[in-house]
Amino acid sequence: SKLSPTLWEQQITCSQICAQLAASQGSILKTLPIRSKGVPLASGKFSGKTLLDLVKAGEANDEQAPGLLLWLRTELAQVKELPVLIAIDNY
Repeated sequence: SKLSPTLWEQQITCSQICAQLAASQGSILKTLPIRSKGVPLASGKFSGKTLLDLVKAGEANDEQAPGLLLWLRTELAQVKELPVLIAIDNY
């Protein structure tokens, strides 16, 4: 991975995770603003304003999905409005 040299990027899996997050947590994610500048993406730029915009972009673009998912993790660590638990299973 260009973003984390010790990790392998699984673009399709990351895109699927983004799609599932959008479907299951979209109503909450759209209330949470993006607070940081993000991470370098594989290609293109991202101009969304909420965490839902971020996961929708990852769902739509397999190549950018790993970077967007890492960015989401960074953003969720900054959320103070509500408790956050991240658990990914069966991947």
